[in-house]
Amino acid sequence: MYLSIGSANWNRRSLTLDLELKAEVVDGDTVMSRKGVIVGKYQCPFRIRKFQETTGLSYKKLNTMTFIETADQLRLAVTIELSMLARNTFQCKNHFFVITRGNSKDYLTTW
Repeated sequence: MYLSIGSANWNRRSLTLDLELKAEVVDGDTVMSRKGVIVGKYQCPFRIRKFQETTGLSYKKLNTMTFIETADQLRLAVTIELSMLARNTFQCKNHFFVITRGNSKDYLTTW
């Protein structure tokens, strides 16, 4: 089983230039969840505690939910004023960059 704690960025900048701390846990110990799914012995409780931290729900309640039911709790947690989560609002704007035949060579050589 696999658990990654830290940045989830998988690009050249994040892997070579950014000073980020990340830990990856690979462990073969597994247990059967209450829902009959084989899960990591250490990874599953860690993930439940992270959901507990972000949703405010009890470990016991989260442990009885499926992953999808647990993930749906994040949407509900955003609506709680004291939650550590915040709703993101996006403004959609269209941006266009046009290279015409006349300046494409100049643009490409200076880029």
